This record gives sequence, C-alpha cells and structure tokens, in this order.
Amino acid sequence: MDTPNNGEIFLAESQGWKEEAKAVIYDVKDQVKDIKISDKLQGTNSSIYLNLTTIEDLKFTVELSPQGFVVVAKDVHDTISSEISETPSEELTYFETPYSLLDSVSPGYQQAFGESLCTQLRKISQEQNLQEQNL
Repeated sequence: MDTPNNGEIFLAESQGWKEEAKAVIYDVKDQVKDIKISDKLQGTNSSIYLNLTTIEDLKFTVELSPQGFVVVAKDVHDTISSEISETPSEELTYFETPYSLLDSVSPGYQQAFGESLCTQLRKISQEQNLQEQNL
C-alpha cells in the first residue's frame, strides 16, 4: 500500500481493490440476496463499487474505500446519487466493516447471520461425532 501526502491509502492498482471486494463478497454472500462488483462504475486506485441486494430485496450501491463502506445510492445499482456526490465525505456515514453496514441497512441480516453460524456449528459438531465414532 502507498500513502500519499493527503493521507488516503491506495492499493498498488485497482486489481487490489477487486481482490478486497471479492473477499468482502465471500464473507457476506450467505447473509445477502446478492452482492457483486459493479460492472458499470469504474473502480480506481482508492475505491471500488459494489451492488448489494439485501435479503429484504433492498438495493444499494456501496463504495468501498480506505474510509470504509458508504452507501452511495439507495433503491438502485450501478449509480452514485447526485445527493451523495455533492456531500462532503466527512458528512457521510462510513462503516468500518461490511457487517456494520449490513446491520444498518438490512433488518434481516442479524437473523441470517445467526442461522449461518448455527449451520456451521452443527456441521462441525457432526464432523466431530463422526470422528469419535471412527475411533
């Protein structure tokens, strides 16, 4: 990572942001209806855009940058609303993690997360039981 004088963190190339976005997508894919990198909004060395559809069918365009996650458009994908583009960044609500963003915009996120966690724990328990039976 490179840190220019203005304090923004840049990944060496936009490919770094694609990798970061792919990791986010992998982490939350079970708690959303759909999430993918925007094909229409160009990422830069300092940000990338995601299209998010919550399990409640709410649509958002989200920017991922060194400041975190910020909703740049509601009810639509592949868009940066004019209201957002005219708002100084210090007045926008940034979320440190995709989980805090989802917690804010998706009422069903916590339930989906809990169910996913329970499923994973059951799987681990079943695997342990099978190992014990084979001993």
